[in-house]
Amino acid sequence: MVGGRRLVSAVHIAVVSMRPAVTTARATVAHAAAAMPSATVHVLDVDGSYRPFGAETVLAPDQVGLPATRLHRMAAAREHRALETALYPALLRTLASQHDAGQVVLALRPAGPLQS
Repeated sequence: MVGGRRLVSAVHIAVVSMRPAVTTARATVAHAAAAMPSATVHVLDVDGSYRPFGAETVLAPDQVGLPATRLHRMAAAREHRALETALYPALLRTLASQHDAGQVVLALRPAGPLQS
């Protein structure tokens, strides 16, 4: 702590990607990396459709504690946006367990173009 404020030693950005929104996920990663170049970006690639283009770390579902059988059950019960939302806790838990308490994990959900 400095002056009553907690210091943040690092920022980790978490993004879930799957085929129906892979282009949007890639745009989210690109914008996040440009806005916070010192942050580490982590992408949960649900179905193997995400191709890295920068320094982001790409994780498979089993790397965040989601075996294929569980993932398939989850996918069968949800549409893709609901599945994406349901997968963030596993990604965030994994990232939090791998990093020190002073580090921040920020979840970014890919979104389509803003409507006016």
